[in-house]
Amino acid sequence: MKKSIVLLISLFFISALSILIIKNLEDTNLFLEEKNHKINKTQILTSFNNIQIEISKIFKNNKNNITNIIAELNSEYIPIGIKDILISFTITEYDKVNINLLSNKDSKDYAELTTLFSDYEISNFDGFKYVYKEIEDEYKNTKDENEGFVKNNKQIDDIINIIIEKTYNNEILNIKNKLGFIKKNENEKLYELFVKVKYLNDFAKAYYILNEEGVVKYFESSFK
Repeated sequence: MKKSIVLLISLFFISALSILIIKNLEDTNLFLEEKNHKINKTQILTSFNNIQIEISKIFKNNKNNITNIIAELNSEYIPIGIKDILISFTITEYDKVNINLLSNKDSKDYAELTTLFSDYEISNFDGFKYVYKEIEDEYKNTKDENEGFVKNNKQIDDIINIIIEKTYNNEILNIKNKLGFIKKNENEKLYELFVKVKYLNDFAKAYYILNEEGVVKYFESSFK
């Protein structure tokens, strides 16, 4: 446990260093008081990138202790502030069920999904599967791909919204955060990195899926 605490302290320290890297970027005007939206967006994207790079380094150098680090975090966000930038982030284990399992014809191949619905007492699994297959068929008519078509969170949101509209029931929202789209590898652990950045009047969020080597498997960001 002491070792994990030491590593957690390292996480804080290296994260702080990432902010210093932002502060010391050369040939930029990222800290001007002028509220230029384009400049703000660049600053935020730079913050995302630096946090991810530093976290990936920790993963790569401490593969055997990542589980302990994440347990210490307990899904709590770590806040960091420097000048006009406010950053917070957290890391969790990736335990989502791949919605693309529904592309398989054999029910045994998507048993993980049926179990998820059962565990949370979500009804109308057949309706969910029907909507998925309907959208998948439309996708395959325009794309030359054989694997599952869902490749981002927005597509999952779209499917969920259609289900709610068709059934007039929003109980599926109870498992929204349990549905993913990444094909799992038994020899590879995956983790989720959530980052929030506020710079002046701009706010954005980033979502990463990393493996235990710190390699980015997926990334998305949104601005408000």
